[in-house]
Amino acid sequence: MTDYLNPKLGVCFILVLILSSQFCVFSSITDGNALKDKIDSLKFYIAPDTNRVNFLSTIAWQYRYKDYVLAKKYFHSAEILAEKLHYKKGIITINSRLGVICVDKGEYDSAIYFHLKCLKFKESIHDNAGIARSYENLGVVYQKLNDSTKAVFYFQKSLAIISKSGNTVEVGTIYLELGNIYLAYSRFDLARSNYIKALSLFIKANDKENLAKIYSNIGATYFTEGNPKKALAYLYKNAEIQKSLNNAAGLADAYDNIAGVYVAINKDSAIYYFNVAIPLAKKAGSLSSLMEIYNNLTAYYQKQHEYEKAFKTYGLYDDVKDSIYSIEKSKAIAEMQTKYETEKKEEQIAILTKDEVIQKTKTDRQRWISWSLGVGLFLILIISFILYRGYRFERNAMKTIRSEKERSDELLLNILPAETAQELIKYGKTTAKNYDEVSVMFADIKGFTKIAETMTAAALVEDLDQYFGAFDLIIEKYGLEKIKTIGDAYLCAGGLTGPEKGTPGDVVKAALEMQHYLEKEKQEKSDKNLSFFEVRIGINTGPVVAGVVGIKKFAYDIWGDTVNTAARMEQFGEIGKVNISEYTHSIIKDNFNCTFRGNIEVKSKGMVAMYFVESVKEISDLVI
Repeated sequence: MTDYLNPKLGVCFILVLILSSQFCVFSSITDGNALKDKIDSLKFYIAPDTNRVNFLSTIAWQYRYKDYVLAKKYFHSAEILAEKLHYKKGIITINSRLGVICVDKGEYDSAIYFHLKCLKFKESIHDNAGIARSYENLGVVYQKLNDSTKAVFYFQKSLAIISKSGNTVEVGTIYLELGNIYLAYSRFDLARSNYIKALSLFIKANDKENLAKIYSNIGATYFTEGNPKKALAYLYKNAEIQKSLNNAAGLADAYDNIAGVYVAINKDSAIYYFNVAIPLAKKAGSLSSLMEIYNNLTAYYQKQHEYEKAFKTYGLYDDVKDSIYSIEKSKAIAEMQTKYETEKKEEQIAILTKDEVIQKTKTDRQRWISWSLGVGLFLILIISFILYRGYRFERNAMKTIRSEKERSDELLLNILPAETAQELIKYGKTTAKNYDEVSVMFADIKGFTKIAETMTAAALVEDLDQYFGAFDLIIEKYGLEKIKTIGDAYLCAGGLTGPEKGTPGDVVKAALEMQHYLEKEKQEKSDKNLSFFEVRIGINTGPVVAGVVGIKKFAYDIWGDTVNTAARMEQFGEIGKVNISEYTHSIIKDNFNCTFRGNIEVKSKGMVAMYFVESVKEISDLVI
């Protein structure tokens, strides 16, 4: 809705704009080719209404690739006005777009901030479809941050809403994203389960493009598991769809993937599909696909010791790579030229506009004189308002910055040991550390996939949060460090914060308390005929290396044979039991009742002695 000013106030407002030089000039964008050739026209959007908000937001969105800084400036102006007008839909659009841009720029913390702010306003207007999209956007950000737990959490929340809408494509897309997360962490059963759900929905919707993605991903899953025959069956289906869509680039990629499988099982078929893929990529003009095919073919020739062919193919790969670089460089030069011409045009139009204003001022001089007193008073009010608004904005901004810093430090301390977090805050980096004696605990849920199929997405996420939350409280009680969760697996360790905390005995006590908690939950849920979780727990003690991986996406982790052996203890354990290694047993045997299981054959380790921990010898030492 547009708010019009009376003639006298309208003239005063124009004078204020002239004196403060705040002209809002924007280009008209056509055919999705924003600012490419020239600015067709400029408009004054003086009235502070929702139309001005939408216009500013649109211009900012079109500047997102041309000038990131300028795009943020326009978004900021649009949001200030939208908040003043209490225009919630405008605020939602602005923050959603800012979140998308931040993901493209790799600014994931900012992306989360904008998507959460967008979510808050969607909830206030009960926009369920919009809430689901915000959850999905947050899932994508956490997926890029390699935080699988939070990514799955938000995708499941989105799924719980969208599944009620009947939009099969959107539901299928979320199942596809969930499958991709589990595939990245080698959870092939969960990846395949989600892919199959997406597949049935895309078949129902006759969405061939997404069907092609699903077939390709299922093929990749089987190939990674070491089942090339099943992988080929799905990759061929992908190729059939790409052919029906007349998608030469997609078909080239499909044949390249098929060739990659045949590299492992059939030399002649591999060469055939590489040779079929190359002309398709050329026909499509897909240099990226062509470069990937030549790269894979070079590796194949090297593997076959056909070094002359490998050398020639690498030369073709290098030529395509140079062509891509040349094209990107030309685009960059063209963008700089476009930006220069755009700015030059804006300056010329601003000068012409200023001349028109001056001419109009001369024509209306007599009226300006009669209204001068009113204008002066109006200016004083405007300047006072601007100064007060600037002061309030700066004060709120500083308050927000302090709050965000405190939240950031708190988050860092929540995901890293205190010593490591302080080192990271102080120096901006950390160094890996060797620990001589750390007790590593693995806990894994029995039959998680089958349980997941019997529960709704919301109930599954709620139960996982309940169980893992209880585990967090237990290990905090005994001074242990949580390392990470991967799907239904839970990893923690004792001895990383010093010898006085998280001793092998503390780790074993925590494990027994976890099993006691699970047994109690099992009895309560069985009485109510509800699904419950049971876990195997394995513990091993020995030297590890611990540290933070990466420079942008911090992830604290531990490595070493001690960790691998602890995983084997869990793998060869039993439901409801705590299975420990011989070395751990030698440390804690005086304080715990244990049962020797004998020597058990473990792959890559031979015969390994294992013990079940039954109870604490002194009951008072353990509060259960």
